[in-house]
Amino acid sequence: MAVKVVDASALAALLFGEPEAEAVAARLDGARLVAPSLLGFELANVCLIKTRRHPEQREALTAAFGCAPGSGWRKGPWITTAPWKSRPQPA
Repeated sequence: MAVKVVDASALAALLFGEPEAEAVAARLDGARLVAPSLLGFELANVCLIKTRRHPEQREALTAAFGCAPGSGWRKGPWITTAPWKSRPQPA
């Protein structure tokens, strides 16, 4: 299985149904995805920017992101680590 590094713009295309979503999905199909630990925060920023630009789409955007009221954005399937938790520091 191929390993591919995925960035926020690629996942945002998939999450928010952008025009290039199908091409991104085809490129990532069957691959094991790895991403920077800040990915969740980057996607949150994309969601925020889209919501500010298109306030009438707020509910659809937050639902696509997984941060609709009560769901909690940290539960999104794209988050595999918890970068906000403190990690043990080397002695």
